[in-house]
Amino acid sequence: MRNKYLQFLYKPFLGLVLIGACCFIEKAKAQPQEGLLHYYQFNGSLSNAASTHTIQGGSNYSDNRFYIGQTSYYVQNDADIIDNAGIPNLPSGNAARSIAFWFQISATSGSYYLFNYGSTGSGFFITHNNSNGTMSVGDGANYIFPSAGSSTTWRHVVVTYAQGKLITYINGVKKLEGDFNFNTGTNLVSRIGRTQSFTSKGFKIDDLFIYDRAITGAEVEELYNLKCLPDPVATVATNPICAGESTILNFSSNVKVYATDAGGESLTFNDVFTTPQLTSTTIFYIQSGGSACLSNMVSVTVNVKPKAGKPILKMHDYNDVNLCDSGTVKLAVEEHEYLTTNWYAKITGGDPVASGATVFIPGVKASTSFYAAYEGEGHCPSSRTEMRVDVDKRPVAKLTSDLTEICKGEAVVFGGFENVNYTIFQNNKAIKSGDFMFGPSTFTDSPEVTSTYVLTVGDWIGCMGADTLVITVNDLPQPGIIQNGTILTTEEEYQSYQWFKDGIALTNEVAETYEFTEDGDYSVLVTNDNGCSAKSDAKSVVITSLYKKGLSKVSNLYPNPTNSTLYVELKEAGQIKILSIFGEQLETYIAPAGTVTVDVSNLNTGVYMLQTDKGESIRFTKN
Repeated sequence: MRNKYLQFLYKPFLGLVLIGACCFIEKAKAQPQEGLLHYYQFNGSLSNAASTHTIQGGSNYSDNRFYIGQTSYYVQNDADIIDNAGIPNLPSGNAARSIAFWFQISATSGSYYLFNYGSTGSGFFITHNNSNGTMSVGDGANYIFPSAGSSTTWRHVVVTYAQGKLITYINGVKKLEGDFNFNTGTNLVSRIGRTQSFTSKGFKIDDLFIYDRAITGAEVEELYNLKCLPDPVATVATNPICAGESTILNFSSNVKVYATDAGGESLTFNDVFTTPQLTSTTIFYIQSGGSACLSNMVSVTVNVKPKAGKPILKMHDYNDVNLCDSGTVKLAVEEHEYLTTNWYAKITGGDPVASGATVFIPGVKASTSFYAAYEGEGHCPSSRTEMRVDVDKRPVAKLTSDLTEICKGEAVVFGGFENVNYTIFQNNKAIKSGDFMFGPSTFTDSPEVTSTYVLTVGDWIGCMGADTLVITVNDLPQPGIIQNGTILTTEEEYQSYQWFKDGIALTNEVAETYEFTEDGDYSVLVTNDNGCSAKSDAKSVVITSLYKKGLSKVSNLYPNPTNSTLYVELKEAGQIKILSIFGEQLETYIAPAGTVTVDVSNLNTGVYMLQTDKGESIRFTKN
């Protein structure tokens, strides 16, 4: 159907002449909306009323049952037959459905394939035989056969299906109800004027409704009694809108838009309308048609949400919005009576970064702006108020040193703080400060323990930079000397040794032990694993008179070094012992005079002592 004026008609009826069929036209009633998948009006277009789909077909339009031109689709020629309408979302399987449309057949004979979809035996088919007046409704293989009469007038058919019940209505009256079981497949090709195998032409179709439920008998009557024009459908581009904004109304056809339900002077006559800027919820009224053919007056509500004024900045201190790098900003606006204050990082869009009339945001690294808006349920966000934040880069601090690891007693030379206002902390205690113009270029310290040094530097606005340096302090070794006979050794093992006699370094005496042959004061300088060195206290030794007089009990010891066997020549029988270099007794033997064989194969590689019962000791090496 189309928005056109009715033409005056000259039509004989029972001997009377009806002039201006307008006099018998009622205003359109509303069509059922629940479950409506598609409504095709065929008003010079194959698009549905919601403009979500257009049938793939021809372009032959004719007058409808109200004699309004170009408002029904006419399957007149082969080119008008629709092989595949492409209608989406058609009910399949055993799902509930309703199909309703008007049709007019131009001849009183022949079969007409009005509308169907799917395949034979697994589809949905509505066919009319105008020769015998019987309609066939079914799945393409199985049917029920309601009587629709043989006529060339417009007729209305509705087919509903749910839960195994198939019902047909002709011109608003239930004609036939039967048990049926649909199993509509997925090959849902939709057609007008043909089946998979046969074609037909010479009929018109109008007001095609497709539902995903079985509509009621009362709703069938509503569809049948739609007169002239259906209610226009409006869609609102944005709803709700904010106070002071406008929106766009789109309509299913050209309509007149009124400010009141009483009509009057229209605001527009078009299929689109841009509202003025609205300050409160407003109802517009739309009506399609003209002269004697009018739809109902349909209301369209545009909801308008109130919008608060922009937040007002509070007075703030200079330091609240002038920060050092990574500082915390204080943002504050006047608190709204009932709306929430949200802060954003952008003038439009984005998610809030904080909420509250007064907020603190840490870690601000660069100059930026924050924007406050009042927001709350049922209200549009206010315009955003900018609060500018200036961020100064912190001065760069770089603490340097000539060493990062020292031995106790050594000194470290620090640098990196010239020409700045600086303070140096050692283990959280300030130990040195300098003027930014006259400070020294270096600083020397000798920490006793491992220490963390922090250099802080400041600029004229009070921004501070800092750098940290850890100085590791290693303890000095504390060597002690052990004497075993004429052998001197240290209490612990070290990385290196240097033996001294009377304060003078002994040439090439760098082993862990030293065998003395003279009286004197002996000491040793050792270096530990950390590279730290220290000298032992001096140890005074005296060669015994027995050893000096050549009264040694051992005349010879060989081989030295040895791998497994040691031969000892004794001047007289007695006790001999094998000692470690540290004086630990390992073996004891009672040996006769002469050459004695000692098995040392079980000893680890190293230096050992052979000691007689006269106290003399002779060093040997086990390979």
